[in-house]
Amino acid sequence: MIYGGRPLTEDQKNYILEKSKNFKIDPEKILIKQGLTFTNLSDSELEMIKLKEEILNMNELLNKKQSKIDSIVKKQYFGNEIFNEIKSIFPQIKNCLYAEALNTNDSTRSIEIIPIIIIQKNKKLNKSEIQKIHN
Repeated sequence: MIYGGRPLTEDQKNYILEKSKNFKIDPEKILIKQGLTFTNLSDSELEMIKLKEEILNMNELLNKKQSKIDSIVKKQYFGNEIFNEIKSIFPQIKNCLYAEALNTNDSTRSIEIIPIIIIQKNKKLNKSEIQKIHN
């Protein structure tokens, strides 16, 4: 077993060897070696490691935030996708508005997001065409 970090005490090494029996591993076949150790690093090297770790964490957070922003931007263009799809079926459609609104319910005290779609047309649609759009 090769490990990195702070050195293990003899008691910790013995504990690992004893626990290996629970996994049917012969303790005689286990060799414990110190890999990377932080005890030999200077304060500036330790600070550098901490700063690199912080940069990695900040990059991960930045990527998550960028993903949220991309999702919000994509939602803004959802009305355009709806318009293009409906326009191909109903050429008399001239405009489509898509938005989301918060709906507050007094009886359940809950808030839910409701999509709102408003469609403008050049010519009158018959009832079956209107029903197709609603479905």
